Formats: sequence, structure tokens, C-alpha cells
Amino acid sequence: MAKVHNLNVSLGDCKPENMKLTRDGRICFLDLEQAERGGDQAWDIAEFLYYSGHYAYMSPIKVPKKITENFVNGYLEGGGNTENIRKVKSPRYIKVFSFFTPPHILYVIANTCGKSLYARRSVRE
Repeated sequence: MAKVHNLNVSLGDCKPENMKLTRDGRICFLDLEQAERGGDQAWDIAEFLYYSGHYAYMSPIKVPKKITENFVNGYLEGGGNTENIRKVKSPRYIKVFSFFTPPHILYVIANTCGKSLYARRSVRE
């Protein structure tokens, strides 16, 4: 996703089922009619993470936490903008998913985004 965002493109519909992993390990994005130049890149991240949390509602808390940590680290290692990750914690994004992702999962995802950014900042200092 970071590679796409670095092209100044937002995908618009980044729920997990719109991504497929190929046999050789590449990620392919599907359902791209909402993709656009510019656009809200933080929305792409928020949708992927909070929608993923919808599927983890019966899982131990460590599952959405690990998904979020791995995503954030991969996104930033791929050259993604830290500001996009910071925005994901905003109520603007969280409230959209509050209808189908349990509150404790939303909290874990938002909190993990913040902690992941803080940990990366601390390592660099």
C-alpha cells in the first residue's frame, strides 16, 4: 500500500477481501473503481485495519494488535507516510467502523498505531 501511496494514489476501498496474495508473494489490489490521484490515503489504512478488526472480534486481543503492528511496520518500511498512520487514530475514521467492529478492537487498533509510531520514533533517537 505504501508503494501505491508514494505514487500519490489512494485506493479508496481497502477492505481485506479486496487484496489477494499471489503464489509468488505479491499483493494485488482488486475493486479499484474508487482509486484516485491524491485522495485520502489515511482512509485506505483505516479501512484495512478497522475492517480487519471486524473479523477478529472473537480472537484474543493479541491478534488485532499483531495485525496492526505488522501492517504499520511494513507500511513505514515501504516508505509510507507516518502522518497517514497518525490520522488513523482519529475519531473521524474510528466512528465509521463503530457499527460493526467492537469498541475494544477499535481501541486496540488505534492504540497500537500510536504505540508503533512512538516505538519507531524512539528507535531513531
